[in-house]
Amino acid sequence: KAGMIAPDQTTFAFLRGLPLAPQGAELDEAIAYWSTLASDPGAAFDKEISLDVSALAPQVTWGTNPGQVAAISDVVPGPAEFWRFLAAPFVYDDAGYLFAIGLVVMLFGSELEGRIGTVAAVVLFLACGSLGILGAFAIDDQRGVDAVISGGNGIALGAVAAFWVSGRREAQARGERLDWIPVGVAAVVLVLLPLVVATASPWAGPIGAAVGAIAGLAVRGGSRE
Repeated sequence: KAGMIAPDQTTFAFLRGLPLAPQGAELDEAIAYWSTLASDPGAAFDKEISLDVSALAPQVTWGTNPGQVAAISDVVPGPAEFWRFLAAPFVYDDAGYLFAIGLVVMLFGSELEGRIGTVAAVVLFLACGSLGILGAFAIDDQRGVDAVISGGNGIALGAVAAFWVSGRREAQARGERLDWIPVGVAAVVLVLLPLVVATASPWAGPIGAAVGAIAGLAVRGGSRE
């Protein structure tokens, strides 16, 4: 949706009379210069493409890159598309990715649920996934992207982080040590998932883990009665 096209008489006629366009002799001088902005006669190109744009509606932009363009008759995406961030943690197009996320949540989430309760655990998972995707969009500046990017690793890493932080405090209170090996293996796998799953966000996981760790700090020692 971006390119340089030599101006023609239609363009010049459109500019005449516009408030911010040159007027009178200045416009004639500008048109004389603009008319030189064309390919040299007899110029050779590697490839020539002819496009029929007779049915193409006028295009408008709402951003700063060619992807942020829509026809004047289309709807410009609004900033309040909260569904994108709420749905992204649950959108998967890779069965292996879904299995890995589900397995981690099952292993660590069930124990975490026993500590903080079902409602709190569900809210935590939603927060880790949604805030992870929200942060990923902010970091990658993906405003205007139509595809929803999978953020399940934000949920899973958030569950692992909350499990580790809250469990470590509980174990210390009992004078015990929490086994870090399964936690470490799960965390490494989740962090590396975006390398093999194209739709997995590399930022959603660490951000979700940070949210989970903060939540784990808020959990007081001892299981839920």
